[in-house]
Amino acid sequence: MGGRLVLIKFVLSSIPVYFLSFFKAPTGIISLIESIFKAFLWGGSEDSRKINWIKWDKVCLDKERGVLGVRRVKEFNLSLLGKWCWRLLKEPEGLWCKVLNVKYGIMDVQVNSGGSNASSWWKDIISIRCGNDAGGGSWFHDNVERKVGDVADMCRSGWGLGGNGWVWRRRLFAWEEELWGECCFALANIVLRDSLSDSWVWLPDPNAGYSVGGAYHLLSHLILRDLSTDSELV
Repeated sequence: MGGRLVLIKFVLSSIPVYFLSFFKAPTGIISLIESIFKAFLWGGSEDSRKINWIKWDKVCLDKERGVLGVRRVKEFNLSLLGKWCWRLLKEPEGLWCKVLNVKYGIMDVQVNSGGSNASSWWKDIISIRCGNDAGGGSWFHDNVERKVGDVADMCRSGWGLGGNGWVWRRRLFAWEEELWGECCFALANIVLRDSLSDSWVWLPDPNAGYSVGGAYHLLSHLILRDLSTDSELV
């Protein structure tokens, strides 16, 4: 069984990596791949099935928990696609990013969703980036943060206290002046860091940034938490 486990983890799991890194696999395909893994692990085949002595959810738990550590196909697929979301944030000058910018436009410093005209691939990427994916929820969106770098240009434009950057088309009401004062106060508390550009930070690992392995580890923990919650409800 040890040899079969090694082959699953380093051979069978690697075969669909190219496709999983670009396309979101349908539920049926994921079930089919995992059924092949199960049959191979327990010595079965297409013609004959053998008893699965351990529940597949436990087989896929981390080795640190004393289990086999086989990768879940669905979570591995999401973590591979999440790499595209990360590259969109870190490589805005890349040729492929520029193509997406021209095709779908920019909104809030990020490529627009494209609506109904978007390709199926781009819709899958958007579902992961915005947290609309039912399989992993908002795992990517919740763990990405934009770190403000050099905001000196903003203050030089007159957006600080008493600056001339505030131009109004009419006289402000009293309650609007209060909001303006609160905004100025918030800007005054920003610590300027010269010669430092804005950057995106992957919160689980701020130093190394996003990695497929780290994202898979995060998704596995989310699945484990959900399984623990379900067992408590039963």
